[in-house]
Amino acid sequence: MKQLLTVKDLNSELVFELFALADEYLDVAKNKGTCLDVLKGKVLAALFYEPSTRTRLSTETAMLRLGGKVINAVGIENSSLKKGETLYDTAQMITRFADVIAIRHSEIGSAAEIARGSTVPVINCGDGPANHPTQSLLDAYTIFKEYGRLDNLKIAFVGDLKFSRTSHSLLELLNMFSGNQVVLCSPEKLKLGEEYNFENLSYKEDGNIESAIKDVDVIYASRVQKERFDNLVEYEKLKDYFVFTLDLLEQNCPNGIIMHALPRIDEILPEVDQFQGARYFEAVTYGVAIRMALLTKLLT
Repeated sequence: MKQLLTVKDLNSELVFELFALADEYLDVAKNKGTCLDVLKGKVLAALFYEPSTRTRLSTETAMLRLGGKVINAVGIENSSLKKGETLYDTAQMITRFADVIAIRHSEIGSAAEIARGSTVPVINCGDGPANHPTQSLLDAYTIFKEYGRLDNLKIAFVGDLKFSRTSHSLLELLNMFSGNQVVLCSPEKLKLGEEYNFENLSYKEDGNIESAIKDVDVIYASRVQKERFDNLVEYEKLKDYFVFTLDLLEQNCPNGIIMHALPRIDEILPEVDQFQGARYFEAVTYGVAIRMALLTKLLT
C-alpha cells in the first residue's frame, strides 16, 4: 500500500487487515497518555486547508500515539498557497521534511495533485464533496465492531447525499461486499448524483424518513453542508429537512445503530445521545485506532 487517495485504493482483504491492526491498537487509542514507538523518528505533515476538528486531531493523535512527530499547516491563509504556490510545488517541498502527508482541501482532486508532486505516501483526509477514505474506514470499522461483518446488512443513508463525501466513500467501501441493501433518503435537491454507481449494492430511494429507517441495521446520517451552497437561502430551506429524535429512533429502529461523521448541527438532537444505538462519539475513538493502523501500513 503506497497511498490512500480514494476508497478504490483499498480492497476487502486490505480492509480486514487494517481492522485487525486497529484491534491491536484500540487499547492505546482509548487510553490517553499511552504511546508506542512503532513510528519513532517518522514525521507526519498534516496539511489541513479546509476546517477540521475530528479528522485533523485524530490523524495527528494517531501519529503521536505511534511515537512519531507531527508538523502542520492549518488554513490556506496561513500557507504559501495564499501566495499562489501550487499544490504540486507544496508537495515537492513537504517531501523534504516529512515521511507521510495527510491533506484536506476544499477542491476535488487536490489530494491527487499533492500525490503527483510527492515522493512519500499521501492520505486524503477529504477533498471537496468527493472523497474521504479514512472516514469510510472508521465508519466501516464501527459497523464491523457492532455486527462482525460488512455484508448482508441493511443501511439507510439519510440527509445530504449530493455533497456528503463521507456517504460517498462509505457507499464505495460497502460496494466491495455482497448482500448489502441500501436505502437512500434525502431531499430531492440533495439526492445522490447520477455519476455514482454502486453495482454490488441493492439500493432504493425513499423520501419518508420513518419508512427509510424502519428496522435497518445502520442509519448513516449526514448534515446538510452549508459550505457547499452558493445560495444560503436554499441552505436554510433544507438544513432541517430531516431531524432525528429519540422517539423517532425508538419507534422505527430500536435495534439498529445510528452513525454520523460529525459535526452534527440540528439533524440529530442531543436527546439521541441516550439512544442505545448511538455510535457517533464511540466512532471517534475507532478513528484513532484505524488511522494508527493506516499509518503503520504505509510507513513500515
